Amino acid sequence: DDGAGAARGVDVDAVEVDARRLYALERGAIVGDWEIAIGQAEGAKEVRGDLKTPRGMYFVVDRYHGKFSGDWADFYGEYWVKLNY
Repeated sequence: DDGAGAARGVDVDAVEVDARRLYALERGAIVGDWEIAIGQAEGAKEVRGDLKTPRGMYFVVDRYHGKFSGDWADFYGEYWVKLNY
């Protein structure tokens, strides 16, 4: 959450990995919905470095908003969050 969620009263952000969606929920109702990128490999996470997205509860430890440069600029868009995984 970028701080705006707390101001809006967002209770939780939830990710639906298979649908590649991030949802902001307030009192159980979806108040925000965004497309997201996940790990490069499909399936359940097995070992560190397998490029798969882990399932579970994690917390945001860093965030970036602004233009990316380089080969991945178009893929990442203008916003990412780093989790405590």
